[in-house]
Amino acid sequence: MYYTPKIDDPAKGLEQICDSASKFNSDRFIYALEYKNWDVRRLEHMCVEVASYREKLGAEYNRLVDFARTFNREFATANNQCYSSALTMLRKLRSGISETKRLFKKFCPRARKEVIYHAIGNQPVSAYDYSYISADSYQLPLFSFDAYPECVSRLHNEMTEFFMLMVRCMQLCREVMKEEANIKKDNKYCKYLFDEFKGKLMPEIADIISLIPHDADELSEAHNPAIASRYKYETDEAWASVGFHNYSRTDVKKLVIRQVLDDEQGSDITAMEKLLFGNDEETVRKYRHIIKHFDELIPASYHRNNLPAKYIQMFFQFVKIPYKLESDAVDYFNETYLSSPDHRFVTVTYQAINGHKKSVLEDKNGDFKAFVEKLRQHFYGENHLNLDANF
Repeated sequence: MYYTPKIDDPAKGLEQICDSASKFNSDRFIYALEYKNWDVRRLEHMCVEVASYREKLGAEYNRLVDFARTFNREFATANNQCYSSALTMLRKLRSGISETKRLFKKFCPRARKEVIYHAIGNQPVSAYDYSYISADSYQLPLFSFDAYPECVSRLHNEMTEFFMLMVRCMQLCREVMKEEANIKKDNKYCKYLFDEFKGKLMPEIADIISLIPHDADELSEAHNPAIASRYKYETDEAWASVGFHNYSRTDVKKLVIRQVLDDEQGSDITAMEKLLFGNDEETVRKYRHIIKHFDELIPASYHRNNLPAKYIQMFFQFVKIPYKLESDAVDYFNETYLSSPDHRFVTVTYQAINGHKKSVLEDKNGDFKAFVEKLRQHFYGENHLNLDANF
């Protein structure tokens, strides 16, 4: 039974592969070939094989470049387990890593397992350390490439391009991991990424947040490591660098849900209001008050039964309703407006309100600008500084 060299653990794999691939040169290559003594047919076959490796590695490199653009811009990952950036990088280069190891193994001496163990102090050795093409000590060749069949030069060129590309992959991985380490030192930026994650998540949970009980098992510290970690810290900012890239997207999503439900307890601000208007309770109450007194924004010359849909659309643009929550915003607006005993109009549908979105955004006739000015003067002026308890 012959020994099969093994790659080191993933955390060290990136450095080991990069260092070993960087050692490849023409002298080590000729030194290895002289020991292997392969015939022309075998060498021709290897040329084709390495060319296919290089092509696949090129595709993986392109995917890695795309991955690197967004990786450190996301607070949480899609992994189901605690995050290891080194492991993820190795997985992104799965075939490239496998084929790199295969190449090094092809140039390894063949020996029985027990002989290798005795020779190196009874410790297993990896293909990257044991291969002729990464040897620290080697004999310089007596002849140049011209003395060998043409396929030797072609194989050398294919392997050179492959290993150069692998080194580029490893260097990119190093850069991404270095950037990740620097981000973890910046609590404020980690907090910014966490807030951005929450902002993108809010539209996703809008339809389910009211259905989730606060005491659900999946929202408990015992069942969610992200929640258990977060509640050891007083603020999001204090925790953010700990949470960055350490928990799965699913776990952090449940943490956000738990936070929304916690904030709702003991407050008159609902989860839906936070989703629509943000976490500032004073702002939420202001918008609620405006909706209840929306009739005050309607011109006296308006005599229809239904609220003017365009005005509601202008209000939505003023408060910056997330586009994925526009339908929920209409439901909330109608419910809140009708809760005022003094309302004069009948509510309108989402379709009617949405039909004015383009014209409001373009605002060619200045209606939206005039609406905002009137709203600010009427609800943010001296007449409304002392608002009732329900605003």
